[in-house]
Amino acid sequence: MLLIKAIFRLYIIQMGALLTVWLASYFNGWDLIFSIIFMAIIMIESISSKGKIWPGLANVLIWQLPGMILSLCIISGLSNFMPGGEYYIFVLELWYTPVIPLISLISTPFLPYPLYYNLLLSTPVIMIIYYLTGFLNPVRAGEIKERCGFSGQQKVRR
Repeated sequence: MLLIKAIFRLYIIQMGALLTVWLASYFNGWDLIFSIIFMAIIMIESISSKGKIWPGLANVLIWQLPGMILSLCIISGLSNFMPGGEYYIFVLELWYTPVIPLISLISTPFLPYPLYYNLLLSTPVIMIIYYLTGFLNPVRAGEIKERCGFSGQQKVRR
């Protein structure tokens, strides 16, 4: 039940941020501010999760599942053979609306193609790593060892 609550909370945060950043995009600069707030809320959520490692990993994988499926379909070319496949990139952009303002800040004059397209396709992996960096915070290293089942002291059998 705790796993379902955590996943539901992540989806509520995603949908709320999607609407907030979308509406804020009509005002210059506000979308970037709300995007940074979204990233901070996700980091706070990952740090505050008190579960075990595997349920935490399941949380983030299920949360990012829509983006992973869409990205894999686009990268593999499977979207070309599926009905409505031409809209997959649009749906992916919609799913990652909260981070699009941050992605748009990154550009390079050295590539012959826009960098934001590749970043958008790799956003599921980036978000998983971002969530896990808060979850596996090195400040809580002792707590992480305990969650993995490694206690600091070994029991000696006699």
